[in-house]
This record gives sequence, C-alpha cells and structure tokens, in this order.
Amino acid sequence: MLGGNVKELSVSVSFPKDIKVDDTLIQQIVEDSVKKVSETENETISEENITIKIEKY
Repeated sequence: MLGGNVKELSVSVSFPKDIKVDDTLIQQIVEDSVKKVSETENETISEENITIKIEKY
C-alpha cells in the first residue's frame, strides 16, 4: 500500500549470485510491479523517481 504524496521510491532486490536472470530483466520486473501498485493505489510515480538497487549474494 502506498500512502501520502509519493514522489520518490527506492527498491532493493536481492537474489543468489548463481541465478540465471539478467539484471536488466530484474529491473524491468520491479519497474512493472511498481507501476501496477501505483495504478492500483491511484498514485503517480514516474520512472525517473524510482531507484532500484540489485544485490547478489
């Protein structure tokens, strides 16, 4: 759930090093998910205001 006036959003994603998924694909999945949630919650978040940090462990 999003609340208030959301102008910037930071998302961290972690997954195992040996996973066979490209970072670009992970980033696109996160961006699509954020868009879907923002539409559902009637909030507007532009792509420029989304920071995605991808970590491999």
